[in-house]
Amino acid sequence: MKPEHFKEFISIAAVFGAVASMFVYVIESQGFGDSSRTAIWFALAASAYAAIFSVYYSRMRERRLRQRRIFIIYSSKDREAASKIVEHLRSSGYNPWFDVDEIAPGQKWTQSVMKGIAESAVALYLVSENLKDSNKFVGEELKAAMSVMRSRDESFSPVIPVRLDDSVVPQELGDVHWVDLRDKDGLEKLEKGLKRVLGQA
Repeated sequence: MKPEHFKEFISIAAVFGAVASMFVYVIESQGFGDSSRTAIWFALAASAYAAIFSVYYSRMRERRLRQRRIFIIYSSKDREAASKIVEHLRSSGYNPWFDVDEIAPGQKWTQSVMKGIAESAVALYLVSENLKDSNKFVGEELKAAMSVMRSRDESFSPVIPVRLDDSVVPQELGDVHWVDLRDKDGLEKLEKGLKRVLGQA
């Protein structure tokens, strides 16, 4: 069920429940026959089922989104490249955590980022020359991601190095096979790696 259809379903269920409740009140106060009572109670049961289903579906959808949540670690100077990756991931059905979209004015930066890492299943670490000029917080994001995230397959890292130029992958990820986005099939390789890390392949 698509999100827009789900919202319509919830709205209809809520209206149906309200109307059914009104009819029950009228029947109780006016003393209609048993057949009418049965019909209304059936309507109420259907409304309750719709409500329960909506809660179940919401939780399942939230769980699915979290399983496909990808945290993006990058230098602010590489924001344009990061945006293109995020756009591609979204078009492929993933749920990237990108600070530009996730952190609203007034929010505490550190807490928001750490919450994003905790809620993500995998992280992409964009490797470039610009990381040398980044603040220490980028390094803290990498450490937090490696500490918090766990791959379903122990032979895979939950943090995937993504090279944007010829810069060397940091020592923490030295034993992890990286993806070079300059390759013609770079994005294809990245998706293949994501599926393996997330246990979808």
